Amino acid sequence: MAEQVLKTSKRSRLDIIIDPKIFDELVEFQKKLPREATGATKKGGAPNYHDPAGLALLGIKEDKIDMVVPLKMSGGCWDAPNINYEDMHKGFQALLDEEHVCAGMALVRNPRWNDVSSNDDAKMPPHLKSQLHGLRKSFADITKTVWVVVHNGYFRTYRPTQEEGGRVGCKEITAQSLFEKNEVKDSKLVVSKLARDEKKKDERKKIREERLAYARKEAERRAKIEAEKLRMKESINEKIKEKKDDEITLGEGFFLMKDKNGKYILWKK
Repeated sequence: MAEQVLKTSKRSRLDIIIDPKIFDELVEFQKKLPREATGATKKGGAPNYHDPAGLALLGIKEDKIDMVVPLKMSGGCWDAPNINYEDMHKGFQALLDEEHVCAGMALVRNPRWNDVSSNDDAKMPPHLKSQLHGLRKSFADITKTVWVVVHNGYFRTYRPTQEEGGRVGCKEITAQSLFEKNEVKDSKLVVSKLARDEKKKDERKKIREERLAYARKEAERRAKIEAEKLRMKESINEKIKEKKDDEITLGEGFFLMKDKNGKYILWKK
C-alpha cells in the first residue's frame, strides 16, 4: 500500500470525525455479499468459503471520513475476506481520484452468518488485530486511523495503539466521539447503535448501583457485628473484673464458672 498522509485537527480524540451516512453504505454493501466467496481463481486468490465477509476502505478528506470503497474479493471466509493486490490498488486509486486518502477499513460480516460466540457484538477478530502490526508502515501514523466491524445491525469502532516494543495493538473506542451531534440522525444504523449503547450504559450503571448498595449494607452489617462483639467483650471483661457473677456467658456454649477460690474456670456446655 502507498503511504497514507492524514491531515489532522483537534476536533476529537482521534482528530477525525465520520459522516454517519457511510454506515448505511456499509449496510448496502453487506446486503450484496454473496453466499459463497468469489474470485478464488484470480491471481493471489484464496479458497472460497460460504457466507464471506467483505472489506471496504474508509476515505477521509479534511479530517472527515465520508467515503466508502467496497473491495472486490478474491476468495476468503466469514471472518477473513481475501483481497488481491490488484483490487486493493484499484480501491486506493478510487479514493485518490476523489481526493481522499485511506483512514482505515471496515470489516463487514455476511448477514447470513451468525457466530454463537460473538452473536451480534461485531467484535474485531483476533487475526485482524494481529495484522494491524503488519500494516503499520502503510500509514503515516496508523494510530490515527479508524477500523470498523459491522455485524447483525450493529457496529464497533477501533483504534490501533502503539504498544511497548513498537508493537501495534488495538482498542475499541466510543463511537459517539466520532460523530457530529447534528449528523447522527442521518444514519439508521448509527442511531440504533448509539441507542443500544446508551441502554447498555444504563444497565451497567444500574448493576454498579445495586452492587454498591449491597456492599454498603454488607459493610453496615459487618460493622454492627463487630460493634456487638466489642460490646460483649467489654461487658465480659467488666464482669470478670467485678467478680460478682458465679457464671459469665461467653457465647457458642462457652462460659466462665467461679470455683471455690473465687477464680473463673472456662467450661463448655
